[in-house]
Amino acid sequence: MTTPIDVPATLTGLGFTVLGSSADVHGVTPWQAFKSVINLAVEPDERVDSDAPDELGRTEQAWRTRARAAGVLDENDACHLLISGPGTSSMPWYHVRLPAEPFLERLQERTGKIDFVAIAAGGSPVVGLTEEEDENWIVVTHPTPG
Repeated sequence: MTTPIDVPATLTGLGFTVLGSSADVHGVTPWQAFKSVINLAVEPDERVDSDAPDELGRTEQAWRTRARAAGVLDENDACHLLISGPGTSSMPWYHVRLPAEPFLERLQERTGKIDFVAIAAGGSPVVGLTEEEDENWIVVTHPTPG
């Protein structure tokens, strides 16, 4: 059996400032957000080829740009976020401030993947990042609360 990850410690170790947590944000749980991002019918809003030069840097920049445009990040680069990993399907959202420096490479080193979802304090949309076969997908969705 795989040991659940300690999400707050992992986030702190990546340079995030953890500001709090909540089971849902305007009725949307992290698991509902993940399901909306990994749904088979979902098409990515942006793709980054896994073989691209500086793949993780380009992916993180694309995610930050989409998250800002969608209103997921506030003026202090804060949002509610949950990384994917063992045991996280029943965990709460973590209200965090993103680190100024890139974090995806270190996230991949610590957890083996770069998958996560984020939502604004005001609710939908969700901007998720997921690794697919040979691409990283940035997906913007509007999950149904409840």
